[in-house]
Amino acid sequence: ILQASIADTNILFKGTDTGAGVITALDLDIANSGFAFFNANAYFNESGVDTDFRIKGTSVTNMFYADASTNRVILGYNSGRVPVSVLVPHVNSSITPAMRISTYGVGGYSSSNSSNAGARLEFGQYDDGYDWVTGSITSVRTANSWGGDLTFYTNNDSASTNQTERMRITHSGNVGIGTTSDLGQKLLIYQDTADAYSTSGYNDKSTLTLKSPDGVNNYTGIRFSNSTGVYEWMIGTNQTATGSGSGAADFVFQGYDRGNSTYKEYIRIDDSGNVGIGTSGAT
Repeated sequence: ILQASIADTNILFKGTDTGAGVITALDLDIANSGFAFFNANAYFNESGVDTDFRIKGTSVTNMFYADASTNRVILGYNSGRVPVSVLVPHVNSSITPAMRISTYGVGGYSSSNSSNAGARLEFGQYDDGYDWVTGSITSVRTANSWGGDLTFYTNNDSASTNQTERMRITHSGNVGIGTTSDLGQKLLIYQDTADAYSTSGYNDKSTLTLKSPDGVNNYTGIRFSNSTGVYEWMIGTNQTATGSGSGAADFVFQGYDRGNSTYKEYIRIDDSGNVGIGTSGAT
């Protein structure tokens, strides 16, 4: 036990520094709840040996754990698989909070000006050389009470930290891609670049494209139904030929024939523009 003989007297660790003389390397401030003050930077495991460092909490053995052998830091446990891990005990059928990214400062909070304010999780590259952000995820308050939106940003290529919102999930569960307004429906996709329609040319700025693997008779489509599946309608493409420069597909309309308990094709438009109604052979 190292103990000061006089109450409220600091314990000092001194040394001699070339050019500076005698210095206080460590000051244990007994009067200030045992605070420690270092004269300069303090390093742990400066020699690089395999020595771990741990901070124990009142109920968590490894509140903070630095694993020297794997060069990893773990919060909440004693091992991790990536450079920094935050781990919590697993509970079946339950989601356990592991990390929170938030603002603070209740003294400056105002319900009238906290709208669209929140914290941001940023991603970047070469942080030791550039202030470069490639993308981020934020959550901002948007509703009248507790509601918030989850927003996704990417660097817009105009500067190292300039970002543009690309997608938003609202507090009501609606999704907007390419827009932040008029999000009253479950999904809204906005194409912000005009692309003039051509009857014979390729429109390369489609608002939505559906793709599937290349193969004859492969189907790519959209299904319409309700929560119980009592009705079903489908529109999509049925690939009829494959290969670069020779691929083709027909556009088909299908539905569920409830009287006969079977799916039926009602309309087909082939790649030549022929239409068949009530038959799979368009003429």
